[in-house]
Amino acid sequence: DPQNDEIFYFFDWGDGTDSGWVGPFDSGVTVEASHKWTEKGSYSIIVKAKDTEGHESEWSEPLSVSMPKTKIINYFSIRFNRLFTLLDKLISIL
Repeated sequence: DPQNDEIFYFFDWGDGTDSGWVGPFDSGVTVEASHKWTEKGSYSIIVKAKDTEGHESEWSEPLSVSMPKTKIINYFSIRFNRLFTLLDKLISIL
């Protein structure tokens, strides 16, 4: 965030559930989130950010994941590094 405001994140897990707004987190820090799917299948995860002033990003590009069975995944440690690059760009224009 250009003004260094704290950031909230909202995850849509692609299975009809979402995280609600989580945070706030310091601007620029890596955030971890996890989710448990109850059905096997493919899911498109999207996320958006909002700062404490209420400036909200657009939804991210979807990240597709396949769950062969129920798993808990720590997304930022595994695959969301590229998503944060996109979020950083979105937040910088808020």
